Amino acid sequence: MVDPNSPSTLSSIERVLKDMTPYPEDFKGTVYSEGEVESDIGRLKSFKNSPFYNKAEERSDAKLLEITFTDMVEMDDWFSEDKSYGDDPDWLALTTFPTSEIDDVFNHIDMIGVFSNELTGHKTLPFAVDLTYNTDHDDIAKKFRWRHVYGKKKDIPEQVSEFDRSLSLRNRYGLKIPGFTSAKYCEDKNTLNVDEKPMFEKGRIQVMPRFVVGYSQDLAERLADKDSLPEDKYNGARLCAKWCALIELKEQATDIRQMLDNLTEEEIKYMNQEELVVAKKSIIAMERYINNAYNEAKKLADTDAGEKAAMEYAMNRDTVVQAIINQSQNTFLGKDWQRVA
Repeated sequence: MVDPNSPSTLSSIERVLKDMTPYPEDFKGTVYSEGEVESDIGRLKSFKNSPFYNKAEERSDAKLLEITFTDMVEMDDWFSEDKSYGDDPDWLALTTFPTSEIDDVFNHIDMIGVFSNELTGHKTLPFAVDLTYNTDHDDIAKKFRWRHVYGKKKDIPEQVSEFDRSLSLRNRYGLKIPGFTSAKYCEDKNTLNVDEKPMFEKGRIQVMPRFVVGYSQDLAERLADKDSLPEDKYNGARLCAKWCALIELKEQATDIRQMLDNLTEEEIKYMNQEELVVAKKSIIAMERYINNAYNEAKKLADTDAGEKAAMEYAMNRDTVVQAIINQSQNTFLGKDWQRVA
């Protein structure tokens, strides 16, 4: 995406992210009606004026995490795609996309990753990421417990946004379980001026796996402070971030897949069966994709001291990793979300 050695890397990445960000106004009269888009925009404005909206400085810190993560996940090939799929002529490497502010705020996702390879049957597979460096138990638990919902039932007036707080789960569609999400305002702006097919259609991604990923705020700040760090320290921080993400993703993919495998007949009775099939196929492919990346990284750690040190840091010292692993098990295996109104 951007040369990581550029002196203005972070600002360059931020500009690229801004250019790639979808804006609801561009969906009016094409994907959605003007009234529907306006109701969503109005709901966002109302929410941003409420006490539920995070303070500006907190959102600024979150943006720093998003910028550094986006830079590394593609540039450093965290998922070992070159080695694993480079000989496949139909392979499409992982590409990350920022989300609209509406999807960020109401669907609780900071970015969408999309890839295609033999594991997906060469069909593009999207997944969502919610980034954090929070270790507070209640805050982490809330991030994991968001359930897959989208849209609104037909009897809800157009002027009522699907994100309105007055709408209950019964008024919306979706699997209504955690581990998955939807995104309403999606657009592949990478291909707008190129003679190639977009990685996904403009509009809503109806169901996709959702992961909580993060690392300590101290690590995020080191990654953002490249110019003042010795090169070996900075590169070591990048490796630590990679290992944090791989460990978190590996745990969650397995836990989500096990949750789906063990749903009871009562739990799936009211689910859209087509969506459930899509959810199961996507999490199985994601688990295989992530496990492959983890195993390739583990091979490197067996022979590379820097990789090994980063792996040990992520496994034993990063408090965000531990918080995410613990909550993943509580949510997807312990089903603690069922005990919350």
